[in-house]
Amino acid sequence: METNTKKNKNGKMEKFVCSGGDGGNGHPKIYLTIGETEQSISCPYCGKVFTKSS
Repeated sequence: METNTKKNKNGKMEKFVCSGGDGGNGHPKIYLTIGETEQSISCPYCGKVFTKSS
C-alpha cells in the first residue's frame, strides 16, 4: 500500500495517498486530507485509517 504524509506550512493539516495495495490488488489512487479539527481519516475504498502525527 502506498502512503505518505506531508504537513502544510502551519503544520495543522496532513495529506495522505492511498492506493489500497500493490499491483492490481488495490484501488484507484486517492488523496486524503486531515483538517485542523480532525485527528484521523479513513479511506473510503479499503477502510485504512490514517492519523495525524503528534
